[in-house]
Amino acid sequence: MRRFAIFLVIALIVGGIAATLISRDPGYVLIAYDGLSLETSLWFALVAGVSIFAVLKLLSAMLRRVSRTGAAMRVAREARRVREAREQTVRGLLALVERDWAAARNALLGAAPHAELPLVNYVGAAQAAANLGEHDASTALVQSAVESTPGSAIGVGLIAAAIDASAGRATQARERLEALHKEAPRNVEVSRRLAAVLRDASDWPALAALADELAKQKGFAEAEATRLEIDAWSGRFDAAKADDLAVASASVPKALRDEPEVVASMAGALMRTGANDEAADALERGLDKGWTAQLVELYGRVASARPAARLARAERWLPSHASDGGLLTALGRLAVCANEPEKARGYFEAALRVEPSATVYAELGRLWAAQGDTARAAEYRSHALELAGIALPALATAEPPRGAPAR
Repeated sequence: MRRFAIFLVIALIVGGIAATLISRDPGYVLIAYDGLSLETSLWFALVAGVSIFAVLKLLSAMLRRVSRTGAAMRVAREARRVREAREQTVRGLLALVERDWAAARNALLGAAPHAELPLVNYVGAAQAAANLGEHDASTALVQSAVESTPGSAIGVGLIAAAIDASAGRATQARERLEALHKEAPRNVEVSRRLAAVLRDASDWPALAALADELAKQKGFAEAEATRLEIDAWSGRFDAAKADDLAVASASVPKALRDEPEVVASMAGALMRTGANDEAADALERGLDKGWTAQLVELYGRVASARPAARLARAERWLPSHASDGGLLTALGRLAVCANEPEKARGYFEAALRVEPSATVYAELGRLWAAQGDTARAAEYRSHALELAGIALPALATAEPPRGAPAR
């Protein structure tokens, strides 16, 4: 109310001043253009100008309000679409978890244009399409995922490789991972996934080459790279044929030549192809470098052409490993091959004193059977079966004659 009173006083003062000026001199304004003219007083022209300005100002304000209203409506519509897309994405993800592949694909793909994270929609739809057997569509959706989010090629590629693998497309998964490895050779996860694929495919040369490459990278764990190299070369020897053995043996990296698992695989391949003395030589070198139960057990099984020499060589390890049951068992086997049954029995019995085992009992059973003592052979075989957890059949009792009292 006070503000209105002040405004009214000011208006009266201004009005009085204006009336005085108008009565003193109304002024004159002439506007002429192209044969037309307009005459009026100065004060009327001023009032008309102010009125036109006010009308234009009002129209401008109205247009801005209409524009803001339209923009607000567009924002509201877009917000509604985003909200609906979010809800549809949630339904699609739930369908994906429930393995309803068709519903998942349709929901996720339908929501993708307005989704907040379209990468999620396209990747989920790609997985659903792959499980529906729509592999071309799955590949296209993976590409859409990459295009929707810059910088996502590696991550999406890893997901796509996993989708291919789960859909039984091992070849496609390998090709995708190999392409990713070329693009990002120092990405640890890509290298790890590619190594797993190569191992599953038993592509040992390719795994060996990858392991050698990774061993030179500082970003890759040294222990993990070494493990890959061991697996690669062990697998290569396990699958090697006779004509590939020489090449494989010469190609083993120097750092792995004394690795027990590699030596064991190499010796196993040599034994498998009949190169027993070469296998024995490799095992002897391996045991001199690093003592393991696996190498000892293999050495005891080598069918060497010089069993007596092998036995004498193995006996030189005895002072340092007198309580090693594996070595005692190996010595017993070598003594059998060298036709020294008494010495063999002594080693086997010493092995039993260290640790009773079904294997040693079985060896003693064979030894007694070869010497014609079937009773002792049966006894030791029985012990072997018991330790192996194989129950012997119970002896049947004779039924008494009908009518006779049972005892």
